[in-house]
Amino acid sequence: MATRVIDDSKLQNIAVAIQGKDGGGTMTVDEMPTRIAEIPTGGGSVEKKDVNFYDWEGTLLFGYSVEEVQAMISLPAPDTSPNYQSVDHDLLTFQEWNWSLANIKTWIQNHEGGCLDVGAIYTTTDGQNHDHWNNPRLTNAKSIYMQKRGVASIGYDAFYSCYSLTSINIPDGVTSIGYDAFYNCHSLTSINIPDGVTSIGNNAFQNCYSLTAVNIPDGVASIGVSVFRNCYSLTAVNIPDGVASIDNSAFYSCYSLTSINIPDGVTSIGNNAFYSCYSLTSINIPDGVTSIGNNAFYSCYSLTSINIPDGVTSIGYDAFYNCHSLTSINIPDGVASIGYDAFQNCRELYDIVIHGKPALSNTNAFSGAPSTQKFYVHRSDLSWYETETNWSTIYAQGKIVAAADYLDHLISIGIDVTDFENEVISE
Repeated sequence: MATRVIDDSKLQNIAVAIQGKDGGGTMTVDEMPTRIAEIPTGGGSVEKKDVNFYDWEGTLLFGYSVEEVQAMISLPAPDTSPNYQSVDHDLLTFQEWNWSLANIKTWIQNHEGGCLDVGAIYTTTDGQNHDHWNNPRLTNAKSIYMQKRGVASIGYDAFYSCYSLTSINIPDGVTSIGYDAFYNCHSLTSINIPDGVTSIGNNAFQNCYSLTAVNIPDGVASIGVSVFRNCYSLTAVNIPDGVASIDNSAFYSCYSLTSINIPDGVTSIGNNAFYSCYSLTSINIPDGVTSIGNNAFYSCYSLTSINIPDGVTSIGYDAFYNCHSLTSINIPDGVASIGYDAFQNCRELYDIVIHGKPALSNTNAFSGAPSTQKFYVHRSDLSWYETETNWSTIYAQGKIVAAADYLDHLISIGIDVTDFENEVISE
């Protein structure tokens, strides 16, 4: 059967391919139809299966069943596919697949009935890596295919480094979003997470630089590690009441985040949770929180006030380091320890009210503050602060005083003085 060439832009490539097939020989016009037919185009010769391998331009190179993948000891080479056209890859050198064999086998074990697309990564002569997910045609096809399959989960790395992807619709049947699912989707501006989703994996939206807003459905129980890390444009996020923990680095470097409501069910705020959230001006920490992790609010330059609830027992090291706009802090009597450099470089922190006797990790915990900074404590606790490790240094500077002597001032800055009123000495 004759082959009809419909894309004139490919004629030169076809000619080169034919000449290459004959070792550089020439051909006549009469020979051309026969010679073209001899070139293996591979159209439709590869069937899409459970695990599919794609070329840079989106050509399906291999399709394997779960059983076939489990039996593999190495991944196939692209040029062994009947659909592979080397003439289309001038200046491109194959490097590897964007999934390893071990990770593919793990994925299919955890996603029964799912379909995994694997892309080839190439290096160009300029030394830059490229993979097929950076092809906009493929990213769109991926989204459509996911909806048609009716999948219940978006697996890990599913849209990893889809740099050009701007939006995606997640169908209602999805219940989980795997870790790294949208990692490095630099152009993604918005995403709708359906109500059925109950879990969002670690790093799921990390490095989504353009993402501005996210609504997290009520069924989600935790904000995982680095889920929104480096989402520089994120200005607002809704955290539902069912969330019990905000894990390490969850909102790390969300520079544009101005405010956030932490629901009552949250019991812990992880290390680096709001690290370098420069625009965050205020945050309400619910009563159920028992620990504030290391670097939790590190370099939150715009934070002017924060409440530490009665249930908190520890404040991690560097927890409020570089909170330049923080003017006062009320530390409840349940706090047993204050970590290294916890409030260092809080340049406007004039007033610290302490209702208990927490251990102080180092004398720099409150350094870099105004020279007029004062610590207000119970009158009966003054002798303890005078001799206690690290506190004694601050006491010797004359900064630790009886709160009862400063009731009017404390009331003016919004501090509850109930604990101190009975310590006032009558004139």
